[in-house]
Amino acid sequence: VEGPELDVWSVGAVLYVMMRGRYPFWGETDGETAKAIMFTEPFWPEWFPADAIDLLKKMFVKNPRQRISLSKVKRHPFIQREVRHWKRSASIADRIERCLSLSSRHDDDNDEKEQRSVDVALARVFVFVFVPVCAFVNIVLIC
Repeated sequence: VEGPELDVWSVGAVLYVMMRGRYPFWGETDGETAKAIMFTEPFWPEWFPADAIDLLKKMFVKNPRQRISLSKVKRHPFIQREVRHWKRSASIADRIERCLSLSSRHDDDNDEKEQRSVDVALARVFVFVFVPVCAFVNIVLIC
């Protein structure tokens, strides 16, 4: 299998790992992993969003010809919801950074300025780690 069908499956595997922190298919050897890919389904934790499970199941369809297309992945409700959330988070990060940098302009103490720059960095990390699926969404939207 090659081409967009393989890309969809691969991006599905990346999304699963990002959300769960484990591989969707696993074996002790490459051969066992290949068998798991061909003959098993991933484990769906109770806390997985239903729309994410729906999307991933469509991305992991064994027959590449029946697998969801990349254009349908982009339009899937899970992706659309994450895109909206990512855009809001980016906006929030910008606001936090502006507020912290504005308040640091009025500080004369170097220690406080250093703390403000750490706060800005932490705000950025928090917001963008808080939305780990944004990397997946960016990959899908670029394709």
